[in-house]
Amino acid sequence: MTGTDPRAVMRALIEQAHPYRGLAAPNPVVAAAVVRNGEWVAAGVHTRAGGDHAEVVALKRAGDKAVGATLYVTLEPCTHWGKTPPCCSAIIAAGIAHVVWAVDDPSPHVRRQPAESVLQAAGIGVTRGILADDARLLNPAFHRADPAAPFITMKLAQSLDGKLALDNGDSAYLTSDSARRYVHQIRNAVDAIVVGAETVWTDNPALTIRHGIASTREPAVIVASRDPRTPKRLRTMRLFSANRPVYVTTLTESGIETVQRVDAQGQWGPEEALTAVLPAPHLLVEGGATIVDQMLQAGVVDELLVMVAPCILGGAQYWGGFQSPDSLMNRQCLAHTQVHQFDDTVMIQGLT
Repeated sequence: MTGTDPRAVMRALIEQAHPYRGLAAPNPVVAAAVVRNGEWVAAGVHTRAGGDHAEVVALKRAGDKAVGATLYVTLEPCTHWGKTPPCCSAIIAAGIAHVVWAVDDPSPHVRRQPAESVLQAAGIGVTRGILADDARLLNPAFHRADPAAPFITMKLAQSLDGKLALDNGDSAYLTSDSARRYVHQIRNAVDAIVVGAETVWTDNPALTIRHGIASTREPAVIVASRDPRTPKRLRTMRLFSANRPVYVTTLTESGIETVQRVDAQGQWGPEEALTAVLPAPHLLVEGGATIVDQMLQAGVVDELLVMVAPCILGGAQYWGGFQSPDSLMNRQCLAHTQVHQFDDTVMIQGLT
């Protein structure tokens, strides 16, 4: 790529980073590029927790060509030691002349010692806030307004006519393989997956992380159900095939407030607050129409991912069965939307 328009460079980096979302969890996905005299010298993406950050990957690939160049990065470079050294130290050592980033890093370590002050003290120019809203969509839970509050991502897979499944409940392999892999990447980044009981009884899903994604842990599972027989019925389900906790909850008008753990023998645990069990949780809702409609009506969904497959199913398995507003002026719209392609599947992403 050629050109020095900061917005064009940043947009290209955001597009480069998006397919890797979730792979570096619990770290955010970040992309960086070294640009010199209008030419991309090198680029990198952070794809594994504990591995080199995107800035370091790009700087290593650039070598001596980084001297006097501009470094573009989708997230403010870190200034603290974690599993790897501070990226700002690598930037200074490489001889970078200017750093441009999209969005500030909200983590306390960086806010105590912002990259801008560190880099400017070393004589390096800084530009911030290029396509910040677009960059936040790479790691929306990381950038949540209240870092202590739950963040809920809802994923839907539907046909062109808005159906989630056949009338017999079959919805397997509705979208492309690459789209399903992306969902597993999101699973890798969340603390728990939320499904309705009907989805469990119909599909008997494992809800594990697959598609060749290296993961050191499986997210917890939260089953939404009002049926007191649910714990006993769960004993025969595949949810317990992974070494992770399984909870049951009753949805309220405020969404998920409390959960009860269920063991493989179908025994209840005590009722506990969601945030006591999973502090500041990132939840992924993968349920059917009932739980989707309930949570949307409760107004607790933060991010919506709608995957549309190029097919028509007909039937009655649709979502959005709640009452519509009296005017289009009162319709619910997504904010900061982006559209992504996964082979023949199109995904609309946005914040609610």
